[in-house]
Amino acid sequence: MMNRRIVIYTDGSAIGNPGPGGWAALLTSGQRQWEIAGGTSFTTISEMELTAAAEALKAAPEEVEITLYSDSEYLIQGMRFLAQRWQSWGWRNRRGRPLKRRLLWEQLLKAAETQRIQWKWVSGHDDNVQQRRVDRLAFEQAREYLKRAKLAA
Repeated sequence: MMNRRIVIYTDGSAIGNPGPGGWAALLTSGQRQWEIAGGTSFTTISEMELTAAAEALKAAPEEVEITLYSDSEYLIQGMRFLAQRWQSWGWRNRRGRPLKRRLLWEQLLKAAETQRIQWKWVSGHDDNVQQRRVDRLAFEQAREYLKRAKLAA
């Protein structure tokens, strides 16, 4: 039986920034724990941080309380305070320029409408075992895409 609470740790990585990138998430519900990860050949750390959260929320069961941890202040502050503002401003930043990664922000806001999510920042590269795990997984994905790029060249 699925626990009614789920804890998620996410991280993103890019080699070169921009460059080959990876994302990862660790999901825990009661005694059950699972990982998801992916990547792409050319991206930024910011895009991978948002992708990790979006993919994790897609993988989470419905109708559970979610606590999502990330070391990305961009993601956490964006979801706590800024994304709804950007949306109300027509997806423009405070300088009036079109917002980057709008589709990912829209996915995250949509998930936040249908799921109860607490967005929590955690220090990266610290003693947090779960955060270190997703950091390593995201970097492994980025490294895999770097290898693919070298083989294709």
